[in-house]
Amino acid sequence: MSRPRSALLALLGLLGCGLIALRPTTDRPATPAAPPPADPEDRPRPLDLSSDDLPDPVPYRDGEVEWGVTRFRLVVPALTRRGGVGILALGTDTPAFNDYGDARGGWPPTAVVPVTLYGWEDTSLDGTLYEVRLPDPRAAGRLWLFLVAEPADEHRLIAWPPGKGRRTDPSKWPRWGEGNPERVLVLRPPSLPPDPLPAARAETRPRLSGLVHNPAPAPGRREPDPQQVRVTGDPAAGGHLDLDPNYLFLGPDGRVGGSTLIGRSAIPVVFRPVGPDPLGYGRQAFELVPTDAGRVWYDGHADRSGGRRTYVVVYGAGARGPHRLVVKEGDVVRQVVPLTDFDRETRLGPIRSRNRLPPRERAAVDALAALCGPGFSFRAAGRHVWTVAVSGDATRLDPVLAGLPQLADLDYERAVLPPAGLTCLGRLPELRSVRIVGDISDDGLASLAAAPNLTSVQVRATAGLTLRGLVHLARLPKVAVLDVGLPDPVLDPPAADEALRTLAAAPAVEQLHIWNVRPAALPGPVAQRPTHPGQPPPP
Repeated sequence: MSRPRSALLALLGLLGCGLIALRPTTDRPATPAAPPPADPEDRPRPLDLSSDDLPDPVPYRDGEVEWGVTRFRLVVPALTRRGGVGILALGTDTPAFNDYGDARGGWPPTAVVPVTLYGWEDTSLDGTLYEVRLPDPRAAGRLWLFLVAEPADEHRLIAWPPGKGRRTDPSKWPRWGEGNPERVLVLRPPSLPPDPLPAARAETRPRLSGLVHNPAPAPGRREPDPQQVRVTGDPAAGGHLDLDPNYLFLGPDGRVGGSTLIGRSAIPVVFRPVGPDPLGYGRQAFELVPTDAGRVWYDGHADRSGGRRTYVVVYGAGARGPHRLVVKEGDVVRQVVPLTDFDRETRLGPIRSRNRLPPRERAAVDALAALCGPGFSFRAAGRHVWTVAVSGDATRLDPVLAGLPQLADLDYERAVLPPAGLTCLGRLPELRSVRIVGDISDDGLASLAAAPNLTSVQVRATAGLTLRGLVHLARLPKVAVLDVGLPDPVLDPPAADEALRTLAAAPAVEQLHIWNVRPAALPGPVAQRPTHPGQPPPP
């Protein structure tokens, strides 16, 4: 072989290696990148979650074989917010069910599939969303796990129809209204930590809700969609079964985010005992039997099966459940629907938000709760507090509020604002809105100028504040909305006029509201506003 030809082949080989190294890859690595966790809260933890046995299988394809999966178990030895590697065990048998929704017999898994989880944390979600990547590339984006922030009794496995799987790039996700998941399954761990909520009264029945899977489309719809069901009431006094006829819009976390607005009435029902718990767990089951008044809704409008279904609610032995709704047609169990106690979920919300905060903000929240008692509340966006409601003496609150650097909205009720004011405002660069109600000194308002990005101020003084204090509000450089109420009526018109002129001259004010002040004449453009034909000029 000639030397020029050998050199040419070597050059082509080097070029080919470079192109291979630089080509775009569509497959992810077998394991996600594992740099050190971003913060100490993101420690790896083991995950072991299982679904209930399902009378209505979930379709799953592996290569050319399609199964109907009746049970899922997901095991990940070490999971962080970034992801992890584990296995998905699938059961495909067809068990028989008793009236409590329990499957008879065991479930040896038909298949054990290796999976890789990729985390995607959205600040608007109360938890972490993971794509469950299966070996078959045609199943990309079909399975998602939403891990609810702790403390959580249950999590959700979200299955999307073939061809509509969502990818981890949010820009490629279907928009709202472009379809719902095929199924939303509830997964639970084998055991739960101690309950963070106080025990509910034994005679109190929870208000429950869940999603019924409808294999056939509702009238006027092109694809199957879930139906929300709610059970309220008490076995002794009766209750209601609400079969919501509306089309639901589910969020990426599998929760209902919106719906159409079809009116309906809940179905009055009586609770008919089913019998003792066949497994001896201390559960109670009741068939929900429509009363005469509820029969019309049950047979026609609400029940999509045309009245063939019967519903059995199963209350767990404790407040944490698990509760379920057994959907039957004749003697055959068609669905076992996990039910969520939405009052309990509401009470767990602040605890979850608090647990996700950075250590410094968590300590500030705990300290404010101790100082303010029932007058304290907060809301978090992602992993930071963005709005807080407090009450009490500013001298005690001021050093604690400085521990919330992302705070955007401060609501200060029953305030005691001394002349020193709130010196912490200079250390809250994200603060946009302040509302203060209570005993407010004139000089205390001067501290508002320390907040560099404040745009809205509402002051309602029950004592202390006079016209002299309004001068400090007029010096706020970025405030566009200013709402001020003095504790006593101002009966000196010239002084009121001067105060209004001062506030109207503030550099950025667009909306000005002032209470308990009666000026002799409205200042500036307000006095010159046009009137309608035939309307007398303003007094």
